[in-house]
Amino acid sequence: MLSKIQNPLRCRKAVQPGALALAFTILAALSVSAASFSKLWEIPADGTRDYVSASVSERGVAFNPATDHAFIASRASGTRMAVLNATTGAEAGFLNVDGILGGSFALACLGVDDGGRIYGANVSGLPTTTATLRIYRWDTELSVPRLLFVESPIPGLNGRWGESFAIRGAGTNTQILMGMSTGTSLVLFRYTDATQRTLTPLVIDAPGAVSGDLSRGMAFGNGDEFLAHGPSASQLKRFSFKATGPAAGTSALLSAVDVGDGLGGVSFDAGSRQLAVLDVVQHSVRLYDATSFESVSLLGETGFPDPSTPNANGLGQITLKGNRVVALDTQNGVLAAQLSTANAGLAPDIKQNPSSVIYYVGAPVIFSVTAVGDAPLSYQWTFNGENIDQATDRVLFLETAEESAAGIYRVIVSNASGSKTSEAALLILSSSVRSDVGSRLWTVQPGGQPYFSASLSRVEVAWNPVSKNLLFLGTPPVNAITVVNADSGAPLRALALAGELTGPAAVALQSVGIAEDGAIYACSLTSDGTQSPLRIYRWASDAIGVTPQIVFNGDPGAGAAERWGDSMAVRGVGAQTEILLTSRNGSRFAILAASGNSFVGKSYSVDLPPGSLGQGVSFGGAHSFWAKSYGSPLFEIEWQSGNPAAKVIRTVAGDAYRPSIAAIGFIPSRNWMVGQDSDEAEHVELHDFAPAGDGPTWIDTEFFRVPGKTGGPEGSVAVGTDRAFAASTEAGLIAISFGVVVQRPTLHVAATDNTLTFTWQGTFVLQVGSDPEGPWTDIPGAKSGHTIPVNPALNQFFRLRQ
Repeated sequence: MLSKIQNPLRCRKAVQPGALALAFTILAALSVSAASFSKLWEIPADGTRDYVSASVSERGVAFNPATDHAFIASRASGTRMAVLNATTGAEAGFLNVDGILGGSFALACLGVDDGGRIYGANVSGLPTTTATLRIYRWDTELSVPRLLFVESPIPGLNGRWGESFAIRGAGTNTQILMGMSTGTSLVLFRYTDATQRTLTPLVIDAPGAVSGDLSRGMAFGNGDEFLAHGPSASQLKRFSFKATGPAAGTSALLSAVDVGDGLGGVSFDAGSRQLAVLDVVQHSVRLYDATSFESVSLLGETGFPDPSTPNANGLGQITLKGNRVVALDTQNGVLAAQLSTANAGLAPDIKQNPSSVIYYVGAPVIFSVTAVGDAPLSYQWTFNGENIDQATDRVLFLETAEESAAGIYRVIVSNASGSKTSEAALLILSSSVRSDVGSRLWTVQPGGQPYFSASLSRVEVAWNPVSKNLLFLGTPPVNAITVVNADSGAPLRALALAGELTGPAAVALQSVGIAEDGAIYACSLTSDGTQSPLRIYRWASDAIGVTPQIVFNGDPGAGAAERWGDSMAVRGVGAQTEILLTSRNGSRFAILAASGNSFVGKSYSVDLPPGSLGQGVSFGGAHSFWAKSYGSPLFEIEWQSGNPAAKVIRTVAGDAYRPSIAAIGFIPSRNWMVGQDSDEAEHVELHDFAPAGDGPTWIDTEFFRVPGKTGGPEGSVAVGTDRAFAASTEAGLIAISFGVVVQRPTLHVAATDNTLTFTWQGTFVLQVGSDPEGPWTDIPGAKSGHTIPVNPALNQFFRLRQ
């Protein structure tokens, strides 16, 4: 039965009047007697829910079939995104909207990709050449939004963006279409790298359109086609477009689609070949069979709740996935409807299968599936053909994958109309070194703390040996250095910033380090030190109210046109403080030394391929440091203050130290190296580098709480004597405890005339023996600086004991 058909003939205006035409139209409507397009629920714009108002505060809705949730974007009482049960309309909560701002509407159009990730965009503001469009992504309904794009899609072109939106695909194959308020151009957004952190726009010209035709509603069609319409009096038009090859960025008008006018939104399901349109004049939703766009047929219609209010701007959004339609008619409420056939419901169909992975033993593992079909959908995961107890979600999480977990995983998705089994996902586990040398103290997932937004594209950490706090630098969109409780991961306060570090034109901070006296140093980024200076700021401590001072403002490369700021290490106390900077794209480094209230530096070169030094650095011995880049060996480099050419004194490559480690931290008192492996299932490796000999010894592995998939070097490591920290934009933040520090005693002997002088550090006891095997005797009262006369007649050996 067709529910609430107000006027089944008004959408057929292209048919000429006459008895034959009238009979055809009625038959078209009655031909769906075997199906029912019925309303599931509705929310009137009467204030019942404060995020569905009679004002122009709501523009966008979306539907996620994987969770059976609908989303409503509203600014009625602050920017919010409500989450509803899509079957009942019951309120299920709200998405996190931290950091969403800007434009006439901070959040307007919405969409869900085929993998279940949620997207939203603002309305960029008044038509101006500087209009800034913002596009966000929520990876899950518990995530914080990640900012993917923030600028004008077509620089210099007048246009208002964010009132038409279409999405399809998943992962790196995601595509987003958006049109402009005026003109005949639209933009196709895609990911151009595996990290999926930013969207890249491709401008498409639509010469078959007239100005404004792309401004109100947009949907992907079959293959490389899209549908679009302008204000409510315009037609729906179908275009072909080219996204690749020599003709990329071009399109052609194919036909008009006869669904009448009054449109405020459009959505097409390529699987079912159904087309849903939002009528913002008659305040209804119509569903069509669009097996052929040249001759669509009406399947049903349902209206928004009374009373009807004129939609002042002709705006709204509609989304069709499978047999479910969710629509918002601005100023007139929200509704959900579904198409049910008399013969059978919509059986499950898997849109994205779980993926095979290769991880280390002990790593966390996540498998997920995306399926559509009549709700409710049920899930049952299997391992090597056997059901897994309580594994009945669309996501399967193994917190610690032991060797016995290797094998084949599948998921069976079912509903009242049938079931579908996913393709096999193979879990392969490689051996890893796991010991009790280190232990995971705590973790923070992206979005798990206010300072760690999931939209960050760079994270840096540093350990303060004086305050025992952790410093966390996360960027962009704004500079923020958070003082973190190193025992729990909880935020304590924000570090005070100087004026030039705040606001829209702020100097962006890139790296942070801390000296042994607790002074904090953070540097900016320069892509060419000869053209723009690198700035380094210093805070005396991380206490409340301490403000920074600029201690360096210049070119660390002494005339070399290289990039600086991606890597920095700090050591020393007061006037003996040293700052190490390495070039990201060259083969140079700089050592900066304190000089009064500022720092002066010397530049050095080293015979290594460009880019070998620019990601992970850590001081080693008195005149040496370690350097690592993603995909390159680990190098120990030694310099002499009077020689501009440094030398590599140790190279650790291949199986001895994984190429996928980039961020590193060296603990001299233990000769331990902490390295963050940034491949899939990110983890932290601990190696013992003493003695030098044949290579380091891998002594422990610690894993983040969730498996990040950075596939690149965006991470950071900070070390202390008894703990280490690693941060990843994808996997989060981990704190590792090493327990009680075991100090390695070192005995120094100096001979002057006929006297031996013994010096050492720490509370050790000096012993003497006549044979290297002992017996040994304590020397009463001996302290560092102890002297004894040389006696050639005696064989004497000396050592330190705890």
